[in-house]
Amino acid sequence: DGTLSHSGATGAPGEYQFLYDTQRAVPADLSVGGLFFFEEQTSQGTVVITVEVDPGATIPDPQNVWIHTVIYEDPVQRCCGSGGNDIWPRVARKLLPATVLEASQPGELQTFELNFLLDPTWNTKQLGGVVFIQRGTDRTVLAAAEGQVSGVLEPLPISFFDATRVNLFQNAPNPTRNRTQIDFFLPEADDTSLRILDARGRVVRVLTDGPRTQGFHPFLWDGMDHLGRPVAAGMYVYVLETSTDRLAKRLVILR
Repeated sequence: DGTLSHSGATGAPGEYQFLYDTQRAVPADLSVGGLFFFEEQTSQGTVVITVEVDPGATIPDPQNVWIHTVIYEDPVQRCCGSGGNDIWPRVARKLLPATVLEASQPGELQTFELNFLLDPTWNTKQLGGVVFIQRGTDRTVLAAAEGQVSGVLEPLPISFFDATRVNLFQNAPNPTRNRTQIDFFLPEADDTSLRILDARGRVVRVLTDGPRTQGFHPFLWDGMDHLGRPVAAGMYVYVLETSTDRLAKRLVILR
């Protein structure tokens, strides 16, 4: 019916890409872009979205294809009671009403505008938006675009991975001066360990060590060691271990 539910849309921590099922992402004969801006005096934000069908292509059953728009803030600092302050990357702030795809013929263009009110608690300098086109029957993502506030929505590459295997993704941002996010995917529930190692192979931080459910698992590293001290600039390795796999990737800290 074009609706989409996700805890991130109400402010829970989480990367915006987890709003859709990346296991079912396929490139389609569509391109999406637009503009994202707001008026500070009226606190009204506007997203202008343009969808174009590629020349020589047709989109079957367009009435079952929906265009979703998510407004996010990146980063967000929250006070977590006894846990102290925490920084969350890319918190989804608002899920705008879904729009049905009307363009279906070769070269056909669809342009529309969505308006929303900015919450006074949001940091407008950190706002961004992502638009993705999704087939309603099986949640397949066909195209996506992303942009910062007062900027252009640029096409967003749809990444692919083997959902039958353990996947460790490249951290972002990389290089980083303080914080970075590390994601991994488990095809089934398993015991996992995600550790940060320095250039000498010494463990400087353990991000998780224990059982994890099937699916995506995002972790934020704040650039601190296990004693809460900033690590030195340089290259580090993050290692994911499960009962069947040991995967590693490199990241760089700048100071």
